[in-house]
Amino acid sequence: MEATSKALTALAAATGLGAALAGAVGQPLAWIGIPAAALFLSAALIAKDPRRGALLTAVVCALANAYLLRAKCSATGSSICNVSEVINCDLVNSSAASMAFGLPITLLGLGFYSGLAIAAALAGPTPTGAGTTEGARFDQVNAIFALINLAYSAWLAWQSSLIGAVCLVCIVIYLGNVLLLWSAVRALRLQAIGPLEAAAGLPTSGPFAAIATTFLVITLIGSSAWKRCAVEIDLSAITAPAPAPPLPGEAPSPAVPAPRPESDVAALYHLPRGLVTTTGEEPRKGSVDPKYVLLEFADFGCPHCALASQEIEGALAREKDLQLRFRVFPLTASCNPVLEHDSGPERCFAAMAAFCGGQQGKYFEMSHLLFANQPQFAPADLTRMAQQVGLDLGRWEECMQSPAASAAIQADAIAGAQAQIQGTPSFFLLGTHGDQWVEVPMLEVVPQLLAAHRQGLALPPPPPAPPPDQH
Repeated sequence: MEATSKALTALAAATGLGAALAGAVGQPLAWIGIPAAALFLSAALIAKDPRRGALLTAVVCALANAYLLRAKCSATGSSICNVSEVINCDLVNSSAASMAFGLPITLLGLGFYSGLAIAAALAGPTPTGAGTTEGARFDQVNAIFALINLAYSAWLAWQSSLIGAVCLVCIVIYLGNVLLLWSAVRALRLQAIGPLEAAAGLPTSGPFAAIATTFLVITLIGSSAWKRCAVEIDLSAITAPAPAPPLPGEAPSPAVPAPRPESDVAALYHLPRGLVTTTGEEPRKGSVDPKYVLLEFADFGCPHCALASQEIEGALAREKDLQLRFRVFPLTASCNPVLEHDSGPERCFAAMAAFCGGQQGKYFEMSHLLFANQPQFAPADLTRMAQQVGLDLGRWEECMQSPAASAAIQADAIAGAQAQIQGTPSFFLLGTHGDQWVEVPMLEVVPQLLAAHRQGLALPPPPPAPPPDQH
């Protein structure tokens, strides 16, 4: 393996040099050469000494998780891998799959890979034919975790494909998991040890304890920091700090946007293209005596709607005088009479499942699970979700077969067509212009618009809606 190690080392050096040259000429993806070179160097080390290679790989993965965690906390949408709508780390990093147990998975990843790096350092170099030693326990633990992480990486990659975006930093972590598995397999072969040999002692071994302890410490500390960060993100969505005055001869910093002038507030909204109506029977949450009403049209199979549902939760927590009213607009002709393309009945079943959950007072509990589990809307999946939220399954299944459920879905779809929505999610706001609904192009502008209205700014009349291709 000496020749392989030398070849990989040369490849790492060439990749790093290429990244430097590409960065010098302003190539937007030049930075990817840095983690790529680090992974090549990790592979070169694995070829010589699997444990040392695992140590470097774990450090690379920990740093990648730390970067994504920092980007998630900043919520600026300015990750270095945001090149387009497809190559966009922030879009993936803000998806429903980016959270687990109420915490960012990047925080959990930072804790795990940091622990793995410490355990690798304590294990020492890889011996040959040493038998089952405490150091060899690291290789066994590494092998087991690498298999688990690879399976989870495959699931995350699938979730990313559903969103329609690629996270290059995530791919670095996926490839790191491949290298970690290789390092474990190679180390175990050098020592002639099976991955589960004397497996009963693995949970009490030193390497497992090092990983578990580091993971728990970083997760506990990080969870507190994440709670503070989440509050700061919510507050930053309402107001942005004014930039500091520039020093003499210094240009104003473009990093912080200047306060929006009063005359420019109209850019946050426009007239609806059609007629916006509500029945008063829509599922609603937020203020019971609202000053402002946000009407949303969404599809449970739409990844962007799943992202918006998380943002809405934060908005309702901040804006105590805001109420959400929710209507469905399934993107399939199976239950949407205004569409021609039939993509199957699954989105219809999901909408009906939420409606029938609402008949038992658990519409949003059901919708939360639907967004989190999209696109798994088979009958068995929906039944499982209904059980999870504690519905009376007999009543729920009877409702699912009732004409009332399908009629409610079609009525919402027709209302969306009358409003001439251009896609999902679509948002309309009531309360800033009397009894006039205004359409907001994206959810992020709602806090700015409400803040401007509360401050008593003279909001201009809503301008005409832009052409559909500019929406």
